[in-house]
Amino acid sequence: MSPAGASEPRPCVFWRTAHVLVGVVLICLPWTRAWENNLILSFYPQIEPVMLSAFFKGAVIGLGIDNVLVGIHDVIQAKFGARRRAAGNFF
Repeated sequence: MSPAGASEPRPCVFWRTAHVLVGVVLICLPWTRAWENNLILSFYPQIEPVMLSAFFKGAVIGLGIDNVLVGIHDVIQAKFGARRRAAGNFF
């Protein structure tokens, strides 16, 4: 634990930012041309129907939304969690 008033360690900020950025990429990527014209599909054309299906794209978008929500939750916990623990309110 860092002392009161100390800045947050950089790895925590990095992971929160990474959660949000990966989430945004996973939300946007399935609907771009890069998703349809990628190296994996050229090497394995048999998986093309699966990767281009709306169900699979929706699952990837769901993972992206989950990543964004985890990042936002971590930021909220970092911001308000210390105050709640200091006040003795854990719930």
